[in-house]
Amino acid sequence: MPQIDGLRAVAVFGVMYQHWFQPYLPIGLSGVVVFFVISGFLITRSIAVLRSRALSLGEAARRFFGRRAIRLFPVYYVLLAVSSLVWPEARNAWVWYATYASNFYLALQGHWIALTPTWSLCVEEQFYIAWFFAAFLAPWKALRSALIVMIVLAVAFRFLVLALGYGMAVYLLPGCMDALAIGALLYLAEQRQWSMPEGSWMVALACLLASFIAAAGWNANSAISGALHPLFIALAGGWALWQARSGFGGLAGRVLSWRPVTHFGEVSYGIYLYHILTGEIFRHLPVVWRLAKGGWPMFCVNVLITWTIAAVSYRFMERPLLDWRPSGRRLSRI
Repeated sequence: MPQIDGLRAVAVFGVMYQHWFQPYLPIGLSGVVVFFVISGFLITRSIAVLRSRALSLGEAARRFFGRRAIRLFPVYYVLLAVSSLVWPEARNAWVWYATYASNFYLALQGHWIALTPTWSLCVEEQFYIAWFFAAFLAPWKALRSALIVMIVLAVAFRFLVLALGYGMAVYLLPGCMDALAIGALLYLAEQRQWSMPEGSWMVALACLLASFIAAAGWNANSAISGALHPLFIALAGGWALWQARSGFGGLAGRVLSWRPVTHFGEVSYGIYLYHILTGEIFRHLPVVWRLAKGGWPMFCVNVLITWTIAAVSYRFMERPLLDWRPSGRRLSRI
């Protein structure tokens, strides 16, 4: 499913654009929400494969969390080690980052922190732990009902914390689980060989437009808009994921399948992490910054440098670990 890597590329580019230009609309958060939808789909798929093999809970957990650790930890802790050496704020909160709890730290601080983007990785890690046991043990019918409840509760949680003035609490797992749940529901729909209704693209487009309207309201401090914006993005992103799994046609399909785009998505995890440092380094080069005025030329250079670092990291650190065969099989990179 190469076009899913294409979707990852679009999502991570949106995150980099947000952090560089600080646009009015939360394009970066939208990219993160799309990542959550993709993760919900692929992780549920991975758990279902383990479940189909009639493994014991202990053996399935060892394989699942072993794959997760090998895929996620190396780059994450490399970033954390480098950041702690050069960034006092990161060093002072090292325990929060090291234990995948920076989203709690963000909520407690009530403002942006040194390695803010790590909050989404913490949300995913916390979701993996809870969802593995639920998806491995519970009947699929019960899981479908639970996922629908998760979507409703996530919207209600965001509205509540925003209305009470605890805005940073939206970055806790309860405030993000609707996107993850939508991804998981899409996998269950795939297993039932469900087909997208004709004209569904119009609903997806309506959700996308509604998300822009909600985002404008969120910036105007509306709790309702802040609660609904991620949901609309998750619904639109879910439609895009559903199409990408079998392949978009036309121009969209050619773009999402273009090798540079799929490669950008393939190494998007490294890009997401390394861009935290590269962007900060560029901002502290006054001469270069003034020459480029911090605009598109510098942004493009930053994207290329971050992409190169992530590609080297994937080629020489991440991929060898993924190809490691402790039991004669290549570890999944999902």
